[in-house]
Amino acid sequence: MTDSIRLTAWLVLAGATGGILNALLSDNVFLLPHFVSIGKRRIVRPGLLVNVAVGGLAIFSAFRALEDVSCSPPIMSGGRLLAAVLGAVIMGALSARWVTDEADKRFLRAAVRVASTAPAAHPDTVRAMEVAPPYVVYVTALRLALPSRDSSFERRS
Repeated sequence: MTDSIRLTAWLVLAGATGGILNALLSDNVFLLPHFVSIGKRRIVRPGLLVNVAVGGLAIFSAFRALEDVSCSPPIMSGGRLLAAVLGAVIMGALSARWVTDEADKRFLRAAVRVASTAPAAHPDTVRAMEVAPPYVVYVTALRLALPSRDSSFERRS
C-alpha cells in the first residue's frame, strides 16, 4: 500500500468520524434516513449513514483535488499527519452539518407554518413563510406572536 493510499484512507476515516460526531450532536443517531411527510412535502432526516458518507466523501474529494496541486513534502510525519487528521474530522463534521442544517431549516419552516395557522395569521403570510429565509421566518413569527404595543403603557422618562 502506497503512502498516498494510506493517507487517503486515514483522512476518509477521519472525515467519517466527523460525520458520526455531527450525527450525535444533531440528533440523527438512527442508522438509515427517515422520510417525514408534512402536508405535500417530504423532508429527509439524514441519519447516521448519510452523515458518515457525506463526511468521508467531502474529505476524499477535497484531498484528491488538492493532492496533485500540493508541492510540499508528504504529510506522513507525526505532527503533520495529526493536523491533517484533525482537519479531516472538522471538515467531515462541517460538511455533514450542512446536510443536517438543510433538513432542520425545512423542519423549522414547517413548524412555524403550523404554529402560525392561528386565527391571527393571514394565509398569504403563512405561504410566504414557507419559502422565506430562516431569519425572515423568525421575524415574521415574532411579529405574529407579539401583540401590538400600546404606547400608553410604556415608561416615560
